[in-house]
Amino acid sequence: MEDLKTFRRVCHEAASRTGGTATEFGIRTEVTPNFHQGIIAYPERAIAVVCVRDTTILALAEPRVIEFAPRRESGPLTFVDAPGLAAALAENRNSDCSPPPS
Repeated sequence: MEDLKTFRRVCHEAASRTGGTATEFGIRTEVTPNFHQGIIAYPERAIAVVCVRDTTILALAEPRVIEFAPRRESGPLTFVDAPGLAAALAENRNSDCSPPPS
């Protein structure tokens, strides 16, 4: 899917521009969670780039471990302030990770 390729590319490029490394991607297709996350690791912390599946919205949050056994974890995301990473993501005008139109 082109949209997921774009999401991965945008995460790798933003990580490279900000001194981080894209280390992991959580691509979700189940009902919950309704977002994908790309983890960008920095020496001092890791940040998740969160992409809501049915929109073009990207957000920055604490990485979340999503496990399905014995029960599914849910709850709010903890958003973080990372201006440099946000700027690097915004520089890419093609950061659309929404599904293609039907």
